[in-house]
Amino acid sequence: MAIPATRYPSSAAEARAAAEELGLPLLVKPSEPIGFRLAFQRQAFRCETLAELDDAYAKAEPFVPMLQEVVQGSDSALYTVGSYLDRSGEALGVFCGRKLRQTPPGVGTCRVGESLWLPDLVTSSLELLRACEYVGLSQVELKRDERDGSYKLMEINPRLWQWHTLSDACGVNLPLIAYRDLTGDPPSPCTSEGVRKRWAITLLAGERTVFPRPPYVEAVFSVRDPKPGLVHLARWGLKRLRALKRTTRSAG
Repeated sequence: MAIPATRYPSSAAEARAAAEELGLPLLVKPSEPIGFRLAFQRQAFRCETLAELDDAYAKAEPFVPMLQEVVQGSDSALYTVGSYLDRSGEALGVFCGRKLRQTPPGVGTCRVGESLWLPDLVTSSLELLRACEYVGLSQVELKRDERDGSYKLMEINPRLWQWHTLSDACGVNLPLIAYRDLTGDPPSPCTSEGVRKRWAITLLAGERTVFPRPPYVEAVFSVRDPKPGLVHLARWGLKRLRALKRTTRSAG
C-alpha cells in the first residue's frame, strides 16, 4: 500500500532540508497528537512557504513533529474502511465510505460522509490489518492522489471513527459485533456493500447549515434519544447569538 512521503527531522535545519527534498506544500504533523490538538485546536499545520515551515516546526517541536507530503485531491478523496477482525483474522463487519466535506477543509473532521463500496480498497485494507495481526475495531483511512489515481494510507485508527453511526445505518453495527464476539456469541459476517446512505452534522457553530440529499443519518439529533440534540441545539444557538452581538458591536 502506498504512503505519503514522510520525514522525521530532529531539528529546524533538518526540517528545512527535508522541505527542499520533498517540495512544498508540506504538512507538519505531531507524533504525539493529544497535546498538540489541545494546544493548537488542529491536527496539523499546512505550510506553503519555508517561513511557514520554520514557524510550524518551532510550535510543534515539543510534540515530536514529522513532515509529510500533501496528497493532492479534495476532501471528497478521503476514504474509510472500518472493520472488526476477530482473533483468527476474519472480518465480522466491514464498512466502506468516504468523506464529502470536512471542517476545517484540508485537515479536519468529517461534516458530511457517504457509504461507498470499493472492493479493491476493502481488500487491501484488510490485508494490511492481517499483516499487522490486528484484532478488533479499526478505521483505515486513505486518500486518492489525483496525480496518479493511487490510494495512499493516511492512518490506522485503533478505534471507532467520528461518523461510524453511518456504518450501523448500513447494516454493520460494529460496537455490537465487538460486544458479541467478546462475549462468545460472534455474529455472521456482514458488510455495507450495495448500501448507499449519507451522514451529516446538520448544525455546526461557525459553519453554514447543511442538508444532504436523503436518506442521511443525522449525527446528533435522534427521536429515540432527543437530549443530546437539544443540548447541541442550545449550544449552537448560544454561539450564534454571541457572534451576532459581536457583529452588532463592531458595526456600532
